Amino acid sequence: MAEKEQHHHESSRGALRKLFGQVAFWQGLGFFAIIAFVWVREVLDLPAIFFDEPPAPVDWIGASIVSAGVVIIGFIITAHTYLQQERVLRGYIRVCSYCHKVHIEDTTWEQMEQFISDRTLAEFTHGICPSCLRQVSAQVHDATSAPNAPDAPGGTSA
Repeated sequence: MAEKEQHHHESSRGALRKLFGQVAFWQGLGFFAIIAFVWVREVLDLPAIFFDEPPAPVDWIGASIVSAGVVIIGFIITAHTYLQQERVLRGYIRVCSYCHKVHIEDTTWEQMEQFISDRTLAEFTHGICPSCLRQVSAQVHDATSAPNAPDAPGGTSA
C-alpha cells in the first residue's frame, strides 16, 4: 500500500514538473515575441507605416538595448517563477494526524481546505473514495443488522 502511495506521490510531482515546464515555455515564448516585435518594429519602421511618421533609420543600438532589457527582465521573471514553483514542490506541511488541520504558526491550526484555498487557485468539493465507501457501508450494514438495532427485524425500538 505504501509503495502505491509513493508511486502516486512521484507521479503527481512529475505532473507538476511537466506543468511548471509548460509555464516556463510559455513565459519564454512571450519574451521571445516581445524581442521579435522590437526588431520587426525597428527594421520595418512600423511607426512610419501605421502612424504616418517620417521614416527613420534603423537604430541598431537602441533595439539591442531594449532587447537586452527584455532578456534580463525575462530571466528575472522566469527565475522567480521557478523558485516559487520549487517552493511549492519542496515544502513540508505539518498536518494533524487526527483532525487533518494544518499547522500555520506557533499556536495556529487551520482546516486543510482553507489552508490550500488561501494559497492556491484550487477549490474543494467532497466525495468518498471506494475504500471508505466499503468501510462505511459495512459499518452501516453492521449497525442496522445488529439484533438490538431499533430498525432491525426483532430489534427493540424506542
